Amino acid sequence: MPITVSGRDDAVPIMSSELSRDAANLASPHSVTTVASMETIYPVKSLILRRTSGSAIYTQCPRQPLRDPLIARLLHHYINNLACWLDVNDSQRQFETFVPYLAMSCPILLHAVLAFSACHLNRLDRSCDELCAVHYYDLSVQGLIPALADPSTTFDNVLPISTVILRMYEMMSYETDHQRHLRGCSSLFTHNRKNIGYRALKRTAFWTYFREEIMVALAIGKPTTIRPRNWKVDITWGGDTDHVKVEKMTMLTAEVIDFCFSQHLASPHASASSWDELQNEANSWRNSLPESFNPVYAIDDGGAWKSCTFVLGIVSAIIANQYFNFRLTLLVVAMQFYHLVKVLLALHDPHRPNGIGFLQFARAVEGEIMKHTIQLCGMTKALGDRYAGALVNAVQPLVICGQSLKKPEQQAELIRMLQRIERVTTLSTTRGIQSLQEATLPTPSMTADMRTNDGRLNREFNVLHQEASIALMRGGAENVTRARSSSNRKPEIQLFKTGEAGK
Repeated sequence: MPITVSGRDDAVPIMSSELSRDAANLASPHSVTTVASMETIYPVKSLILRRTSGSAIYTQCPRQPLRDPLIARLLHHYINNLACWLDVNDSQRQFETFVPYLAMSCPILLHAVLAFSACHLNRLDRSCDELCAVHYYDLSVQGLIPALADPSTTFDNVLPISTVILRMYEMMSYETDHQRHLRGCSSLFTHNRKNIGYRALKRTAFWTYFREEIMVALAIGKPTTIRPRNWKVDITWGGDTDHVKVEKMTMLTAEVIDFCFSQHLASPHASASSWDELQNEANSWRNSLPESFNPVYAIDDGGAWKSCTFVLGIVSAIIANQYFNFRLTLLVVAMQFYHLVKVLLALHDPHRPNGIGFLQFARAVEGEIMKHTIQLCGMTKALGDRYAGALVNAVQPLVICGQSLKKPEQQAELIRMLQRIERVTTLSTTRGIQSLQEATLPTPSMTADMRTNDGRLNREFNVLHQEASIALMRGGAENVTRARSSSNRKPEIQLFKTGEAGK
């Protein structure tokens, strides 16, 4: 297999066993001390015991130092560049600090990591052959399938960890979506859902899986496959820390997506009640945020987003430290989801008035959507080329919210942002950019119609808009009817058709 090795990652420090043993003392931020189990207090030691238990998914001989330069390079690249995509909600950074150690004794996990890393390097600079990534991917899947079918290994934590890593590989590899491992992940967590509150590494994998579900659902415009409301009763939130707030917003985002994209329409009363509940939950979440979610400073760059504040949250924007970098990614991801939720709820507000009241309603909705879209674009632009976890998470929210932008300079700036994200992360944004362009460019028939009737339609709309405003101030629909009758204009519905065409 032809593999080209660049000089950038050649110097690979071999992981020492002493450093790995020290990782066994890491405590999870989600640990619940009332359940004093080995998995709660020493998650790493617990998994090491599993390795020595005779399980078929682990190698039984003692771990040996890596001797294959390619494997060492791919593992090193994963640790330094890709683990942060998965550790968004874990301050212990276990996908970075522990998963590589565990992978040394678990071929399924090791091959998933190597496939993810090789795929990224291939897309980044072609320094690794695409066939190499496919090879490791196939090896991981070949081990995963029998492990899922074996009752003695079905509930092992290494399987959901491997699955979410394979999912990231698939998201990079395919323009069209392939969800087989995402669905597999759902079944893994569903069958063992009550343990998620106490198993730190599994919990990290769980929230990574949730974010992956959200990205896929937004990309295809359909509900998630997880039914998030069914999970709330089984999750132990473990206090009201920043981590928990981010997790709650992630859960709420999945709920809102299910509400907005559901094909089974509820009764108007039930739909309005559900919308009110989701809106209140989003507002309560925002109002309960501590100061740690506030930005240190904001910048107006005078560019396309002249009304935008570029949020560079907390001191992580100033101090180049791994922990603070993690904190910034965590909080930015939470705010990305919050602004997405507010836009989706505004777009699917069931409390729509009829008649002339719809004009005011539509203006208010447009203002709400634009406010949150501008903030989302601003905070993402402020990230620059750093914080890959937040950049990966931003793609689909930007594509959804960005379709509301009207100014050509803002649309162009958003496309440049998405192109930059693809250059930095290698995650394809081509389909997202295409959907933005399709949403903002008029069709040929619309363009021809606007060229021939633009002046007339604008004049009609302006007159009708003045009449509607006067009628609204005078107190009601009777005046609207009288104004239309006196000028012998078309029925009310034509008001909105003309207004849309004249914009």
